[in-house]
Amino acid sequence: MSPRMPTAQVGDSPRVRIAHLALDAALNVAGVQGADAGPDGLCLTGDPQGGTVRGVSVIAQTGDRYSVDLCLIAGIVPLIELAAEVRRRVQARVARDGLGDQLGDVNVQFSEVLSNSANFCPTACSLRSSPSIASFAIARFLISASGYFPSFSAGNITFSSTVNSGSK
Repeated sequence: MSPRMPTAQVGDSPRVRIAHLALDAALNVAGVQGADAGPDGLCLTGDPQGGTVRGVSVIAQTGDRYSVDLCLIAGIVPLIELAAEVRRRVQARVARDGLGDQLGDVNVQFSEVLSNSANFCPTACSLRSSPSIASFAIARFLISASGYFPSFSAGNITFSSTVNSGSK
């Protein structure tokens, strides 16, 4: 993950300011472990002053608004609720900094779920060389043990089923 630039040092571009504000708000939500460029490496925003901002893509929409796509890494938490809280915090943070009228859609994607538990799905963790088998085992474990469903798309929440054990 790239270092976060204090939002006071971000340039005048509303798109770049919204990117920094959204990412900062998202990374300060309990349950969010980090951000990355996403499965295709496209969740990025260019910042002429600070370089590339990984984990957020801000794109112009009609009506002088910007859509925000966040690609986050989560802990083992209820993902739908986490995405809703991230969205709420992003909207509040952007509004507080005077850009709320320029904020369009806020989409949240979870590209990874991290577990620090050594007992979390040992079968899937030993199958890293076979992601489809590992994803199936993890999905079965999560559904049966905790009610989480790790592969879904609902509204503007997307989850790509990747789970890692240990810390990054």
